[in-house]
Amino acid sequence: MDANSTLNLSYSRKINRPNYQNLNPFVFFLDQYTYNQGNPNLKPEYSTNVEASYLFRKKYSISLGYTHISDVISQILLQNEEKKSIYQTYLNVASQDLISFTFSFPVKITSWWNTDNSIMSYYNQLSAPELQGADLNTKQISADFYSQNNFTLSKLFSADAAIIYNTPASTAAFMIKSRFRTDAGLRYNFPNKMGNLKLTITDVFHTQNNTLYSNSPANTYNLEQSTTSTSARITFTYRFGKATVKSERSRTTGLDTEQKRL
Repeated sequence: MDANSTLNLSYSRKINRPNYQNLNPFVFFLDQYTYNQGNPNLKPEYSTNVEASYLFRKKYSISLGYTHISDVISQILLQNEEKKSIYQTYLNVASQDLISFTFSFPVKITSWWNTDNSIMSYYNQLSAPELQGADLNTKQISADFYSQNNFTLSKLFSADAAIIYNTPASTAAFMIKSRFRTDAGLRYNFPNKMGNLKLTITDVFHTQNNTLYSNSPANTYNLEQSTTSTSARITFTYRFGKATVKSERSRTTGLDTEQKRL
């Protein structure tokens, strides 16, 4: 293995405790037919993680990982027959096994267009005996694609665009359909190199919507979530002071000199 390549192996065991909102038993209404309620009886989940990663030419990376989680904390939808409504809460399901493969790579398309890309593919298996009165055993192969594009338009102007695509995925309670989103930005750099002005737009085409359907044989439902995910933001950044002033760590004082003489 040469100096431009790095191989890493890691092993870890972690505990993930439920947060306050997961445990809070009080009811929070989303609408007249749907509400959220925490579960004070949740137990922490335990995970075992093994990962191998390889970086070559100091820019291409490949990683392969395996994770096993017991007592998985999962959001789930249940029916309240008395109130004729649905409520979402959190339960511990038996186990989850996840095998993942990630490949990250930059591509220089032209002198003014560079991209950083990553592809993550994973196999997800969930097992939950007697979940809502039925056994659940789901197996799903999914993938996530991410591409960050940077454009140099001139000495003062630059632009960027991020493209994110997720194939269908599964959780203990839901099957989630594919999702797509694009973010974009335009930056103006001041000629004196002391600051910049940037316009950022998230979810340009307003496609970041969630379509879910039941993953449990005990429940049948379809859910579509459309949020106000499209937004625009203007950021102004300016650095005051002389750029030639040394940073705090690089400055020396009389006290530093005396310390060296002791």
